[in-house]
Amino acid sequence: MIVLRVFLCVRDCPGAFEPIHEKGKKMMMKPSLMLRALPLFVLMLAMAMPAFGRFPQADRIPANAMIAVGIENTAATWKKIEALPLTGALSDFLSTGSLTRNLDYQSFLLEKQKAAAKLGFPLTPDEIFTNVFSSVLFYSATNPDGGVGTTIAIIGLKDKAKAGKLLQVLSDESAPAQTSGTLQTDDVKIEKVKIGAAQGWHMTTPEGDEYFYCIAGSNLYIGSTLASMTAAMTPMPSTARRLGSNEQFNRLRQAINWEQADVSVWYDADAMLAMEPQVAELIKDVAGGKSQANKYVVTFNVLRDGIAGRSVYGSDPAPGIPNEQVTMNGLKLIAPAPFFGIDYGLFDSKDIVKEINGLGSSLGAVGAASGMGDLAEKIQSIEESTSISLKNELAPALGTEVVAAINTIKIGMGIPQVDFVLGAKVRNAKLMQQVMTKFERFIEQNSSGNAMIGAALSGDAPTSQTFRSIQADGMTIRTIRIQSDAEPISPSYAITGGYLIIGISPESIQAAGARLQGRAAGLDKSPAYNGLMQMAGSGAHPYNFFVIDLNTIAQKLIRPYVPLFASRAGMDWSMVNVVFDQIIPRVSTFASMDTRQEKLVKSYMKLQMQ
Repeated sequence: MIVLRVFLCVRDCPGAFEPIHEKGKKMMMKPSLMLRALPLFVLMLAMAMPAFGRFPQADRIPANAMIAVGIENTAATWKKIEALPLTGALSDFLSTGSLTRNLDYQSFLLEKQKAAAKLGFPLTPDEIFTNVFSSVLFYSATNPDGGVGTTIAIIGLKDKAKAGKLLQVLSDESAPAQTSGTLQTDDVKIEKVKIGAAQGWHMTTPEGDEYFYCIAGSNLYIGSTLASMTAAMTPMPSTARRLGSNEQFNRLRQAINWEQADVSVWYDADAMLAMEPQVAELIKDVAGGKSQANKYVVTFNVLRDGIAGRSVYGSDPAPGIPNEQVTMNGLKLIAPAPFFGIDYGLFDSKDIVKEINGLGSSLGAVGAASGMGDLAEKIQSIEESTSISLKNELAPALGTEVVAAINTIKIGMGIPQVDFVLGAKVRNAKLMQQVMTKFERFIEQNSSGNAMIGAALSGDAPTSQTFRSIQADGMTIRTIRIQSDAEPISPSYAITGGYLIIGISPESIQAAGARLQGRAAGLDKSPAYNGLMQMAGSGAHPYNFFVIDLNTIAQKLIRPYVPLFASRAGMDWSMVNVVFDQIIPRVSTFASMDTRQEKLVKSYMKLQMQ
């Protein structure tokens, strides 16, 4: 949406723009690549902009489509997007303040005004998506004979005359009178070509990328090859060659809110992976010989307070774990409004060793590619240094749920203080205590060096670094104080209520324990979690939940360091400050949930705005 607002400039800035001068000379502006390549930007914007769910021009989507995005009513969609809190904040940012004094932005606005004057209608989202375009279909398909695949956009037109003028003006922008039908600039080369029976254009970028576009019938076509353009302009005579004949596509779309969605997507991950055999092989290795790719149907709805999404696919991530064994009680370990939190309830600890063994040489290849060395050797080294057997101790001790969260962050003069909590369901408490006792010994042995350094710096006698027990709220919290270069830390843990809880301090363990015992609210009581549960409805068995507070992270972790980078980059700090004050706060949290329903995996997500 930022690109959308900047590119088309939603509302005219107050006041007329005077000609820009530099050192007493009138500034010369070259033809804008953005303006002359508008058809390509329209394609990208249409892909990013939700609309009504059923695929328009559905008889033109091939059965081998890897991805298809259907947009059925651009006008209704734009009205919904305009009502979003973020859209209003972006509009205000673009029409007032320091951005309007930026020379590059002023140059862009002047070029847009010149193009609008030639068109005879305003170059705004309202005009384009309400009065010029009516629908959008985008798809990318594999080539069954090998070689280059096809990428096509079919944009339905409400006003064919305006669309034709738009293409003509923007394709010939600032071009002199031509007899060859070719426009050559430093940016792109655009030439007129015949596409089927229609007059069109062929664009070549400096990087060698090619695009074709034309108007035929009541549609604007944009494609990657001349052959695919010609094929897309004719509906497929055989239904067997259309996406609608795909049995899995029909099964999945019937299991989701297809007809009520604002945007609907078909995504064939299997076909996508087939184009990357090395990646596909690695995924199979990690999954113990089973491919985890699948085919998905995804839908989105634009709401007054954000964007909600749903997806569905058929593969069960853990068929060996029945629904009745899946728990999400670990959500209580996480604060109700964390920086981020995740609870995964289909964790099969018995597969840890199986998957690592199944990787074989792939671990070495991944490690070498990432510069981390042989990962298999590193795992073996960890086992030797901690005396903990992954296969015989840790895996049998763990249950089917793992939790991780950053509840709070306090920014001080030194390193930020983080309330970080890890949790895991315990299958065998006695074996887990044995694992943690060995881990205590490992921590004590490796913390002694830091203690000696800290004592030398302070002039005090070194103290013994050992774990001690604290009794609190019926829990036994084990903790150790470790001297660090900044401030001392006190990593702690407790085994209570069927969970192993690991935190950065005894206080974080005590707070997590209080939530687990029901004496304080946890993430399971948060609006983010309960909102997605309401979307999922009855009969859903959630096994994975994730939430992240985008605004708080931006304000507390990013904003303090922005002035330094802004000054080095020569950016206008006042303009950056407006972004953090007015735009970023409009985006609150992002949350997602995976569930098992009707022998399918259904996922739900929400980008919350305010």
